[in-house]
Amino acid sequence: MNGAIHTLSISTLVLATLACAAPADQAQDNWPSWRGPLASGVSPTGNPPLVWSETQNIRWKAPIPGKGTSSPIVWGDKI
Repeated sequence: MNGAIHTLSISTLVLATLACAAPADQAQDNWPSWRGPLASGVSPTGNPPLVWSETQNIRWKAPIPGKGTSSPIVWGDKI
């Protein structure tokens, strides 16, 4: 009986660890909420350019009316 409880405990621990690790991997691929995948405003895999201008290092622009504080939602290859 002791062996069965030990096996069940180890199995539960492994499954819980895998369940917690899966969202972390997905978070780096997608930005589903404000301030990025970790809600920190920092991309763990980012490599931003050091120089910015109206035309240099800009991949796209979209006019947004009014004022606001938000960030884009990135899911896969869609913004």
